[in-house]
Amino acid sequence: MPSSPAGGLIDAEWVGFANGRLMNEDVNISLHTMALARGARIGAIMYYVKAYYAFEILGSKEFWATYESYNGWHRWGLGTAQPSYPWPDVHHELGGARVYYVTKKYWGSTVTDYLRQMVGADLVFDVPDELVKANDELHIPQEAAV
Repeated sequence: MPSSPAGGLIDAEWVGFANGRLMNEDVNISLHTMALARGARIGAIMYYVKAYYAFEILGSKEFWATYESYNGWHRWGLGTAQPSYPWPDVHHELGGARVYYVTKKYWGSTVTDYLRQMVGADLVFDVPDELVKANDELHIPQEAAV
């Protein structure tokens, strides 16, 4: 099944990464969301983009996630009140952790509004050519922000 990597850039500097994969035609599995810069809600934006891609582009019926950090679990698992499947009967392929999920219906009724509030804006895909050109050359951060 195809994967769905996404990279976040600000002024051509790599600030975030998200990826996932299709388990089947109905379920998209979140694999990683990483913010490489702090204080700009990069993690929120990357999570929003990844879930948006799963539901709005691929037409997934469910989006599965597990949380490798307290911040991720607190913001997305708890913050959006995601239910989970019974563990260990259903577990995430990365390390066997509990699977939290969002359905297409819950995405449309609740999660998108929460993510818009966290990000502070709607996603915009029709961006000016000069913005695309400004991000043509990728710059890798020289320091890790922890």
